[in-house]
Amino acid sequence: MTEFNSLVLNHLAPLFNSHGLLVIRELQDQLTFRSERVVIKLVHNKLENSNALYAAKDTSFLYPIDEKLVKTIFNTDVKIDFVLPEVFVKNLVIFFENEGRILLEGNDTILKAIEEYIHATSKRYTNELVNKQNLEAADKAWKESDYSTFIQYIQQTDKEYLSPAYELKYKMAVDKLSK
Repeated sequence: MTEFNSLVLNHLAPLFNSHGLLVIRELQDQLTFRSERVVIKLVHNKLENSNALYAAKDTSFLYPIDEKLVKTIFNTDVKIDFVLPEVFVKNLVIFFENEGRILLEGNDTILKAIEEYIHATSKRYTNELVNKQNLEAADKAWKESDYSTFIQYIQQTDKEYLSPAYELKYKMAVDKLSK
């Protein structure tokens, strides 16, 4: 048994067990607990010296629970991402004894809030990538005096990503094509 697994089993397992969460899988530096209402997975990555917490209703897709999510959903500042395993486990004990208790109970509202947060974060990240790619392609088209392509990429970009310089270039491109 690894040091991480021992820490989790000695300090978190009793709390988890009191909420009906039992170990269903144990691998090196990784433990998965399950109750009738929730699955919680704890992982330590030695290479990155990082920790991870996952939760969901079932094992088909576990949502990553990081410090930002904990702050947003549970309104608490708990350090869990890049801390020593001992600190990770200690902080999770405090979290699960307080604000995180609702997660151990498998509360549907909190699990839905976590799912929505993850989906919104993912969508935001994807939109940022697409908009960045559109602007890079627009810049290339502008340099090549391909105003039609420039206009297409600017029109595909969310307006909030457009600086006044892009708006001016857009007007110039439209003017050039209308002549």
